[in-house]
Amino acid sequence: MTQIIDALSIDESTHIDFSIYPNPFRDVLTIESQFAEFDVKLFDIFGKQVAQFQNQAQIETSNLASGLYFLNVSSEGLQETFKRVKH
Repeated sequence: MTQIIDALSIDESTHIDFSIYPNPFRDVLTIESQFAEFDVKLFDIFGKQVAQFQNQAQIETSNLASGLYFLNVSSEGLQETFKRVKH
């Protein structure tokens, strides 16, 4: 008997419900979350971490150069990465 395991499947119970907007953004990113406590790490296109925030619903981004950024959001052992563009 052969057992097939779908290694690429996603368990819906591990999905983090975050909303990060606007995209594209200018000076402020807004984060809405189901979690009261969460961490955000902001990376540039080269993978360099440029900022880190904790439990902030609004992130000041006026000091960032225009370009593509990745936000790694984590809470309660779960994490998700979002891609956003700064004008």
